[in-house]
Amino acid sequence: MIIRTLLNIDTKTIMNAFNSAFSDYVIKLQLTEESLLNKITCENITLDSSVGAYEGDILIAFVLNGLREVNGKKTVYNAGTGVIPEHRGKRIIESLYHYFLPVLEDQGYTHHQLEVIQGNEKAIRIYKKPGFEISRTFSCFRGKVDRLNK
Repeated sequence: MIIRTLLNIDTKTIMNAFNSAFSDYVIKLQLTEESLLNKITCENITLDSSVGAYEGDILIAFVLNGLREVNGKKTVYNAGTGVIPEHRGKRIIESLYHYFLPVLEDQGYTHHQLEVIQGNEKAIRIYKKPGFEISRTFSCFRGKVDRLNK
């Protein structure tokens, strides 16, 4: 397994790994190349601060990081973490964090944010290993919003 940034990795490769990693997620989450590019833009994801694990040329795991300033603090926003199903259980995410956290801390990014759906206990355990803790919870709603005509 090789760990390196996602810089110069084409969006189709990232999209395929993302879709595979989220193929059995608690909510349906599948991206197109267009929606991935939109996510990258909207969430300030920088591919040189994002990291992936590779088996040969195959991207098997990733952490997408957005860099921003929140309340005057340089903050890393974890915009997506995933491992394709056949490579789960190998502590790959722990290895990815070990790789990129010191690099970002050297750049002054000492604050981190991420979101996990309540009930995703496996992800919560993974994020607690490098020291993340739950600081707030959100309620999520699903439904259809009708447009108002003026």
